[in-house]
Amino acid sequence: MNLLPSVVTLGLCCLLSSLSVSGSEENGSIRPFVLDAIKEAKHVVDDSYLYSRQKSLERVRRDDFIKPSDILRLMKQPKRKAREAVRAADYLEQTLRIISEKSHHAHKRSINATGLLTEEELHTIEKLTGCAAQTLPPPCRTIPDLNKYRTASSVCNNHVNPLRGASNTAFTRWLRPTYEDSISQPQGWNPGRRYNSFVLPLVREVSNRIFSTQDRNVVGDSQYTFFITFFGQWNDHDLSFTPMSPSIRSFSNGINCDDSCERSEPCFPIQIPKDDPRLPSNSKSCLPVFRSAPACGSGNGAYMFGGVPRVREQINTLTSFLDAGQLYGSEDGLARELRDLSNDGGLMRVNDRFRDNGRELLPFTKVVSRMCATRNRILNTTSLEEVPCFIAGDERVDENIALTSLHTLFLREHNRIARALRRLNPHWTSEQLYQESRKIVGAFHQIIVFRDYLPHIVGTDAMRKQLGKYPGYNPNVDPTISNVFATAAYRFAHATIQPLIFRLDENFQENRQFPSVPLHTAFFTPWRIVFEGGIDPQIRGLISRPAKLNKQDAILVNAVRERLFAFTSKIAQDLGSLNLQRGRDHGQPGYNAWRRFCGLSTPRNVNELASVLNNTVLASKLLQLYGSPDNIDLWAGGIAEPFVTGGRVGPVFSCIIATQFQKIRQGDRLWWENSGVFTPAQRASLSKVSLSRIVCDNTGISRVPKNAFLYSPNQANFLPCRSILGVDLSAWKETVTGSEENGSIRPFILDAIKEAKQVVDDSYLYSRQKSLERVRRDDFIKPSDILRLMKQPKRKAREAVRAADYLEQTLRIISEKSLHAHKRSINATALLTQGELDTIKKLTGCAAQTLPPLCRILPDLNKYRTASSVCNNQLNPLRGASNIAFARWLPAAYEDNISQPQGWNQGKLYNGVVLPLVREVSNRIFSTQDQNVVGDSQYTFFITFFGQWNDHDLSFTPVSPSIRSFSNGISCDDSCERSEPCFPIQIPSGDPRLPSNSKSCLPVFRSAPACGSGNGAYMFGGVPRVREQINTLTSFLDVGQLYGSEDGLAQELRDLSNDGGLMRVNDRFRDNGRELLPFTKVVSKICATRNRILNTTGLEEVPCFIAGDARVDENIALTSLHTLFLREHNRIARALRRLNPHWTSEQLYQETRKIIIVFRDYLPHIVGTEAARRQLGSYPGYNPNVDPTISNVFATAAYRFAHATLQPLIFRLDENFQDNRQFPSVPLQTAFFTPWRVVFE
Repeated sequence: MNLLPSVVTLGLCCLLSSLSVSGSEENGSIRPFVLDAIKEAKHVVDDSYLYSRQKSLERVRRDDFIKPSDILRLMKQPKRKAREAVRAADYLEQTLRIISEKSHHAHKRSINATGLLTEEELHTIEKLTGCAAQTLPPPCRTIPDLNKYRTASSVCNNHVNPLRGASNTAFTRWLRPTYEDSISQPQGWNPGRRYNSFVLPLVREVSNRIFSTQDRNVVGDSQYTFFITFFGQWNDHDLSFTPMSPSIRSFSNGINCDDSCERSEPCFPIQIPKDDPRLPSNSKSCLPVFRSAPACGSGNGAYMFGGVPRVREQINTLTSFLDAGQLYGSEDGLARELRDLSNDGGLMRVNDRFRDNGRELLPFTKVVSRMCATRNRILNTTSLEEVPCFIAGDERVDENIALTSLHTLFLREHNRIARALRRLNPHWTSEQLYQESRKIVGAFHQIIVFRDYLPHIVGTDAMRKQLGKYPGYNPNVDPTISNVFATAAYRFAHATIQPLIFRLDENFQENRQFPSVPLHTAFFTPWRIVFEGGIDPQIRGLISRPAKLNKQDAILVNAVRERLFAFTSKIAQDLGSLNLQRGRDHGQPGYNAWRRFCGLSTPRNVNELASVLNNTVLASKLLQLYGSPDNIDLWAGGIAEPFVTGGRVGPVFSCIIATQFQKIRQGDRLWWENSGVFTPAQRASLSKVSLSRIVCDNTGISRVPKNAFLYSPNQANFLPCRSILGVDLSAWKETVTGSEENGSIRPFILDAIKEAKQVVDDSYLYSRQKSLERVRRDDFIKPSDILRLMKQPKRKAREAVRAADYLEQTLRIISEKSLHAHKRSINATALLTQGELDTIKKLTGCAAQTLPPLCRILPDLNKYRTASSVCNNQLNPLRGASNIAFARWLPAAYEDNISQPQGWNQGKLYNGVVLPLVREVSNRIFSTQDQNVVGDSQYTFFITFFGQWNDHDLSFTPVSPSIRSFSNGISCDDSCERSEPCFPIQIPSGDPRLPSNSKSCLPVFRSAPACGSGNGAYMFGGVPRVREQINTLTSFLDVGQLYGSEDGLAQELRDLSNDGGLMRVNDRFRDNGRELLPFTKVVSKICATRNRILNTTGLEEVPCFIAGDARVDENIALTSLHTLFLREHNRIARALRRLNPHWTSEQLYQETRKIIIVFRDYLPHIVGTEAARRQLGSYPGYNPNVDPTISNVFATAAYRFAHATLQPLIFRLDENFQDNRQFPSVPLQTAFFTPWRVVFE
């Protein structure tokens, strides 16, 4: 008999028996069991992370196949600071879980871990898990140029609330979330639970019955081009990215989320419904889905941050500002990585291998994977060269070649501006060139979004009421991206996606050499840009072909509903299901709750719903699924509403989107119209920017529409580029003129912290090794690995995630050990003194994560944005910055009211019914056959991918870096059990594609938590806070997806080899002489999809690209956008250098980056005229009281609207805007992580 467990148990019981449940102190020290819990939690998390990383890398480095769930998970992995924040939240949550479980074991009843801990112990847990650091506002006074330039993370945009709107912070809530346990458990977690007397439908069933569209049924939008779709995506990638949990296995039981349909944090699989048209429906069949990573201080960890439960919040790894973060990055590290630091030109780094007809391409990512090595597989060849994924400010740059083209366009624009600024100001430093270029590009982004885009989306009424004349900056306005915006409303454009990515020749006819491609063959296919004509064919397709028209009987094309991130149709992800599942993961309140929030009627029965939808058949189908209108998932109800006047969304999405952008603008201290950001002469010049001019300046296209979003059949209203006004940069010409002591902390606290760190670090290491192992395999990379790796927190975001995990795991360990001693659950924070709580926060890193930066030390703070957007608000330096939690506009709806997603506990009822499986909802509501896709008659496909591009500027919520459960070590990929961070999507019975059984699910990892949210929230103020997720991007439209949202990445993305202020470009390939994105240095096979997609064996593969957002390789349309904006940066930088030859590289870089940010052209087409008029009209002026932080709802719902605008194809057109014969349009699923399509096609 092994006596050690008994001895340990006895010792712990003896220790805890001397303490009251409320947590009396012993000489002010941290009791050993707390530190033991932290240590154990960190070990659990780190082991899960390590396992997950190893598994993911193993998968995405295989040559044969990458699972769509791997692609999704890898794309949604938290990276850098976001990963740190997610890890800290996981540490904290797992610490509390461990403490609770052990106290339950000891006391034979449930005891909240925080109830066992003293205030000091809570602070120790917070500190040692890293959550304290994640939620500490930065010292804005230390940030140079805080009033001149945005930080990459948008930290200190608001000087009073420095983290407001910053990347790697939690989404905000506008309504309280509706988690199944009121804390963090998603609705639908417990099968059979009733809501309003009805069980929620499976999300896949909703997708099948409501969203399904055949390609033949697609109707083009008669008013808008495809550009509006991808611009929406581009813009979405500026605002929100919610990473999944880095762990692919359950923290609590170790099940692998990819191999099990069990719900166990972070596994939240999509169950396959009965008779699914594609997927087998049994208990072992599901689509793996991982929960979005929680934010420190939300969910169960919320007890650390205030003493009362807070619902789980998700991290937005992007900033909440229109700062072109998808171009520049939303963390300092990424922003630095994206910069060309090899010279002093202030340039963004470009591809060092390929060019696009002499023009720059996005650089390749350094991550070694096969995610974008899709060329041979898609083209059914074996020997063609593969390329890595591109890298940009947003991780999703490679999501499709249209988005990649936008990234490339703006990359070139930054470098163009930086070079121009250098000519104007040769005395400017590289930093000044970079910051000024970034600032200019950011202004472009803001102008285009507000002036040209939003009116067509939110409609005339919303534009008039909310988005009219700029009211000025208000530091009291919170710009944080709302959860509902990110998870529902701004995902509207998914319904505008065409089945094809159109690729046209110089005459806007189908490109014979490189014809239009099905959308599913344009996902993660950067090789299409590298080897198949660069970005010009896609850009021609975007400006001359219509977007898909969202129709109530044709919502999602098959490319995104049945072939997402897959090159076979059997295990592909389902975007409709994912949207619903993610909404439930984030605790999004239902359809009626949001209509009530917006002051709209709330239908109570089928007749009233039919009246709202103007469609009796659809209303009947929805109520057959949901039972009650209150139960309808927001995205399902919102996407089905008739358009508002002048818009392309219904009333509820128009309201949410317009409100978000209203907050973004007013809460952005560095908004282009705010006094002092630009001179009057510069503002007058900036106002002349147009997307068409950016296209002219950065591509070989010679004829363009005056407004790139307005559809003109047969190019009737196209103009020669010489007729399109440009921005005069002469206004930028400048005249040259002269340990804390731990003695009072009880040992068990330090032991718990140590154990938690070990758990988290081991999980992270295991996950990293497994992920690298997977993505470096040559045979097959699971889509869940791709998704997870894409959503991994990196650099500072990883630090923030790690701190949150440390903190959460510390609390879990303390709780579990106290449970073991007391035989009942005791809240870990109740056992801790305030000093111990502070120590936990500090030692876990969470304190540092939430400290406001010293804005006063930032150079050019009032001139340029920082990469992280820290100190954008000098009163709140972290407001809108990267690596802070998303804002919440509604309280989170977690199942446990803290962090557990709705649907976590199967069978739990909501309004009397069990939530449907998200896969069932997707199947029944979102399913769209390609033949049923209708093109948008008004908007091009560009608006979809620009929305994605923009989204990648605003939000990236990393998933937990761990692929296994912190608490039980189960692999999220190998189990369907829900165990933090595993949150698999269960497969409903009868799923048309996936088997529905207990071991069948889609691996999903929860978004990484932010320090100070979830269980860790108790560390930050003494009252519980819901789990928040980190936004690793800034909350500003700062083109972070191009430039990066961290200083380190921003520097990495810059071309520092010269003094031109340029972005780094590909050093191996060009796109018809033009720049391509640089390749990532990460060795993986994620983007080595060329031979697999092309079904060949000898073609050259390329790495993934790298950009300011990790999703740069998500598809070739997105990659094209990244490339487009990369070129635009460099174009502007070069122009600025010509204007100001005395400018330094830094000045050229900064001025170009500043110029590239856009806002005018996109949003009007999305939110509609009314929302655009009301919220997004004339710039009201900067308001430091406005919190621009990307809201959780924006990032996880609202700004995912464009999923419904995705076509099944990525259209690739020749010069005549005809399908490119050489590189035809590709199915969307073959354009995921295919940078080789950009490089070689």
